Amino acid sequence: MIPLSLTAFLISLLHALLLSAVVAAYDATDIILLDGGATSNTTSLDGRNWEADTNSKYSPFNDPNGLFSSYASRQVPYVPLVPYRSALIIHSQFTFNFPVLSGPKFLRLYFYPETYSGLDIATSFFSVTANSYTLLNNFSASLTIPTMVPPAASLIKEYVVIVWDSQMLNVTLPSPGSFAFINTIEIVSMPSLLYARGSEIPLVPLEGGRSFPLDNTTALETMCRLNVGGKQIESKDDTGMYRTWRQDEEYLVAS
Repeated sequence: MIPLSLTAFLISLLHALLLSAVVAAYDATDIILLDGGATSNTTSLDGRNWEADTNSKYSPFNDPNGLFSSYASRQVPYVPLVPYRSALIIHSQFTFNFPVLSGPKFLRLYFYPETYSGLDIATSFFSVTANSYTLLNNFSASLTIPTMVPPAASLIKEYVVIVWDSQMLNVTLPSPGSFAFINTIEIVSMPSLLYARGSEIPLVPLEGGRSFPLDNTTALETMCRLNVGGKQIESKDDTGMYRTWRQDEEYLVAS
């Protein structure tokens, strides 16, 4: 039997560790929230403030004939107005320039495929690059939406990209022969060793016993993030990186 004094000590230690874990939530060095197509700053339901991209320092309008702002012709009730009400429509290549510190970043691209200024969203196909990384190629948001589980009317494409010392984070949307659109762009820094830890900790063993190490030149795409056995965690309740964690019930299969 464990003595009461030791039990009390262990309980106190556990309590202190839990408190320290709460206090030690990650403090992001870069947080950029850019509301595409918005003409004034906005606030989302989670209390975060989004900067309008019209005349923004991140998106110089160097080709006024190739892009314009527009509002969605329809807003379904479960898609929040912020950050999905407005979009930037791009008929030629356009680059956002984000000055950030070096290191890994979460890059989140928000899409709400609706009708904007009479344009047929089904004809929108475009690519997205971030510095040297190609994130999307010949992408169609309207074709992606019907494949989503659970069903949704909007989507967020989340990536992890690395920014080097002398770089900015340049996000480019070329749309040759079509048009691109973006509702919002979110950039949040992250701890340097959260995912990419080099050859010391390989990601998975491959066929033949080979391993796949993640180094600091690898870009990642988030496919799904689950809180196994727990409830959904909204971005505002995450540990400083504004990640959304889904419940696992939609993905459980009885055997």
